[in-house]
Amino acid sequence: MNRDHRPTALRLTHTSTIVRFTVLEALRTRLPWLWLAALASIGAASLFVNQIAITESERLQWSFYASGVRLAAVLTSALYITSSMLRELSEKGLEVALALDMPRASYVVGKLAAFVLVAGAMAMLAAVPLALARPLAAVGLWTVSLVCELAIVAAPEDFPRGVDPRMGAYGNKRGIL
Repeated sequence: MNRDHRPTALRLTHTSTIVRFTVLEALRTRLPWLWLAALASIGAASLFVNQIAITESERLQWSFYASGVRLAAVLTSALYITSSMLRELSEKGLEVALALDMPRASYVVGKLAAFVLVAGAMAMLAAVPLALARPLAAVGLWTVSLVCELAIVAAPEDFPRGVDPRMGAYGNKRGIL
């Protein structure tokens, strides 16, 4: 039974506010600089792979870049989401947010949407060098698959807090989630 009798627009306002502030937090931290440094490092390493390859050097270069960026994106995204949650937990931001007149689902959906939005921006930045050298259809599919993979990384990190705020830290420590 739905006990929330507020209009849908008001619930969307809560969600969009959570999304806006979470994305703003991602921009204010060192995440953009960290991601650009990771992309530059992997790009330089892929150029090195191109130089030492004997045959099919270009294909090997872009394969190395794509797989390296995918690994770096997963690790960077998980690191950002975990540090964001821990910062919010230590600053008691979660308790303040849950004390507001806002449905818990709006909070969870807002956080998840923001994390997926940040992941999408990371994937778009990673796809720029690929789009200059590879077919656009293949790069588009690669980018969509990377966004989906990063959404899968973000979902288990965010979901336990909606069920029970203490479960996120407990589940991650115990290896449950």
